[in-house]
Amino acid sequence: MLGSAQYGLSANGTLVYVPGGMQGSASRPAWVDRQGKEQPFAAPAHGYNYPRLSPDERRIAVEIAETETDIWLYDMARSGLSRATFGGTVNHSPVWSPDGKRFVFQSDRAGPLNLFWQQADGSGTAERLTTSRFNNSASSWSPDGQTIAFMELNSQTGRDIWTLGLGDRKARPFLTTQYNESAPQFSPDGHWIAYVSDE
Repeated sequence: MLGSAQYGLSANGTLVYVPGGMQGSASRPAWVDRQGKEQPFAAPAHGYNYPRLSPDERRIAVEIAETETDIWLYDMARSGLSRATFGGTVNHSPVWSPDGKRFVFQSDRAGPLNLFWQQADGSGTAERLTTSRFNNSASSWSPDGQTIAFMELNSQTGRDIWTLGLGDRKARPFLTTQYNESAPQFSPDGHWIAYVSDE
């Protein structure tokens, strides 16, 4: 069973989520309003995980885990689902850029799970952002679009928080301790990063 919550939240407080169950099992995403009323998407059943609502609230980037794992985009106006990632066997955990033009994701297409990004309109190809021998997983994009906060799973120090400056493409340690730190999230003003720790 998957133990983590899989959801996205719109600016007006509407929740979209994927019901729990066995990984890879077929399910359908659904909107849930503040009164708890569910409205399933007009999308075929798949092994959906990690839905992320675009900044303009018109699309959802979602992982579909079946034979391989890829990121798909669901267009709410058209009720259409289109595959967005090609290459590797694991492409997951999408995070939208603040302007909604790109998304960053984790992929094994070049070895360890590192960060890649690509245009959300399907133009161009995926571009590698990190070159670590350890697994990287993006969690948050700064409001100005210049920095990505991500978690690195290091064999010596466990889960650590790093940031990636998109101007110089350099990854920098933000918090590396004997404890496990994960799930970094930028504050709306970009001045703070909230995170989880088992300290």
